[in-house]
Amino acid sequence: MHCCQCLYTEVLARENAIVNRLDKTRVEKPTAFIKQSRDEYEALLRSREKEAKRAATAQAQADKEKFAQEKQAKSYDTLFKPELMTSNVEHAASASNLEDDFM
Repeated sequence: MHCCQCLYTEVLARENAIVNRLDKTRVEKPTAFIKQSRDEYEALLRSREKEAKRAATAQAQADKEKFAQEKQAKSYDTLFKPELMTSNVEHAASASNLEDDFM
């Protein structure tokens, strides 16, 4: 199956002037050259694909780290520090002292 539609026209008579001009511009490339060109092109495509995959992996890692930092920032783990906490007994004792001082 061809990648494009080919159009064919019927030639009634051979025109040597046109054929001669085409023969002068004909370039014949050996099969090895064509294979080498194709291999280079495919290597270029593979390297682009690898680079895109590396970039996507790096972006995913950066997103994951950013999410972890945001989660840590929203976490209550750093909010409650034991050295800053007071018990209810301590709070009740200080509250009664405050009430005595008020009046």
